[in-house]
Amino acid sequence: DYHDGRRPSVVRFLRDLTEDLARRDLTINAFAWDPVNGVLTDAFGGLEDLRTGLIRAVGDPATRFAEDGLRTMRAVRFAATMGFSLAPETQAAIAGALEVFSKVSRERVRVELVKLLAASRPSLGLLPMAATGLWDRVLAPLGEPARAEAIAAVDRLPARPMLRLARLLWPIRAERAEVEEVLEQLRPSRDERALVLALTGEAVDELALALELTDTQERAIALRRAAAAVGRAVLLERPVLDEVPVLLELDDGARAILDAALEGAALSGKELAIKGGELIAAGVAEPGKALGELLEALLDWVLEDPTRNDREQLLARAREQQAQG
Repeated sequence: DYHDGRRPSVVRFLRDLTEDLARRDLTINAFAWDPVNGVLTDAFGGLEDLRTGLIRAVGDPATRFAEDGLRTMRAVRFAATMGFSLAPETQAAIAGALEVFSKVSRERVRVELVKLLAASRPSLGLLPMAATGLWDRVLAPLGEPARAEAIAAVDRLPARPMLRLARLLWPIRAERAEVEEVLEQLRPSRDERALVLALTGEAVDELALALELTDTQERAIALRRAAAAVGRAVLLERPVLDEVPVLLELDDGARAILDAALEGAALSGKELAIKGGELIAAGVAEPGKALGELLEALLDWVLEDPTRNDREQLLARAREQQAQG
């Protein structure tokens, strides 16, 4: 028996193979081969489910999911990674196991979600998540048709989990607290978190707005500033940007304008032709907050005109800034 929907009350070792297989979660995981005697034990139809592409719980699905709430997530994950569909009774039982699922550690949930999002067709797992209520427990409540559009878009993206997660969270980007809460629950790495936040941030909208400007110089400056806010790491994810709703309508001419505006442009302090240590050595800045502010000011100056990203010009500009106090 499982006392808390996460772990068994006791661990018993069984001599009967069929009884042992009966405790597995899914039929495709519940058959065994005896290489010595050449005997296959498949008491639950797992081989047939493999042939027909069916994800089905062993025995009573409600009982299986009550034993360990993570099994609900494993079922939809296997559907996505194997390109299978869920048996109707298995999918229906997921909806009745949400309270048990809520007891599962976020770390275990994250592992399953990442595997699902790395699948060639994650929609095969995301659609049953949406239909059963599992979506709301793992991600954030989202209405239709936004959720359906997000799920369809994810299948077109590169098989990188955090990029796909960002697209799923795009419809709720205005609710930053909700996005932050999802990330807090999933606990991605710092770089993964930064990527998701950048792809769902206001700066992506600013890119689209900047492209609407008619003055060529003003538009180029606005594009570079928005691009700096988004970050080069995100800009390099062009297939992802191509799926961001506000950028979907860009024609080839608009994309060419964006590429031209960014060509050779420094988009972060790390890309400036002068470093903080050089400014300190030149006596125009002291270590600390003032140095960071100076580098930000120099970057903004370079964003106005990329040809200014020259060490001597930057040093001269820094001295002007120092003289102005």
